Amino acid sequence: MTLLEAKDLNVLAGKKTLLQNIHFSLNANEWLMVCGPNGAGKTTLINAITGANDFSGTIELTGTSITQYSSKERARKIAVLTQKYSVLYDFTVREVVHLGRYAWRNANSADKGSAVLSDKEAIDSALEQCGLTGMQDRLITTLSGGELQRTFLAQVFAQQPQILLLDEPANNLDLVYQKNIFTLLQEWVKQDDHAILSVEHDLTTVKKYADSALLLDCSKQIAFDSIDKVLTRENLEQVYKLDVNAWMQEQLSVWN
Repeated sequence: MTLLEAKDLNVLAGKKTLLQNIHFSLNANEWLMVCGPNGAGKTTLINAITGANDFSGTIELTGTSITQYSSKERARKIAVLTQKYSVLYDFTVREVVHLGRYAWRNANSADKGSAVLSDKEAIDSALEQCGLTGMQDRLITTLSGGELQRTFLAQVFAQQPQILLLDEPANNLDLVYQKNIFTLLQEWVKQDDHAILSVEHDLTTVKKYADSALLLDCSKQIAFDSIDKVLTRENLEQVYKLDVNAWMQEQLSVWN
């Protein structure tokens, strides 16, 4: 089942082209990673899907133009996890996770559907998934970077979307927290009709976790397909101006 699809997607900022003729689809239980060098248009793509950037072409969410959804309706389908948050208030972990339920406030029974949990059930489930049940009363200003990122991951789990949009969700985290975050996401995407679209710089992470990839360069689409068909030696050398395969093998050799 196709949950998200873009056709002829273009994003302009004045006369500057930020994205040009992008095509991709995201199916249920699939993890699509968007990769490419800095300035390729990866975050711009996330912003177009969330409505932060105007675009031409089409983006369809479960078969309907995404522009036909209100912001609240969109939030019931899509949740966003970025790599940076401003922590300005002494909220507890549970209070932060509870904010993920905003999209369901005042929703009628037809919108909620039989599969959607109550606020308490959704929050409790998200806290348990992210290993935060015992920390739910702690102030977020006392958390480590990894604990804080798990808290915001629990917030988007509590939102109960079908699709997660992630912008380098484990960037700048210690290795153990990177592993924890990606393991949690890997388990989540296999459940129900979930799907993930994420921006990722680390090509090893793309190879390990993604089902498909969208490779961008200079605002243009180089390839979209399964991992093995996108991350070819030729495609990567075209984009990064480097024999990436040889470089990765050289990096790995220091551990042998």
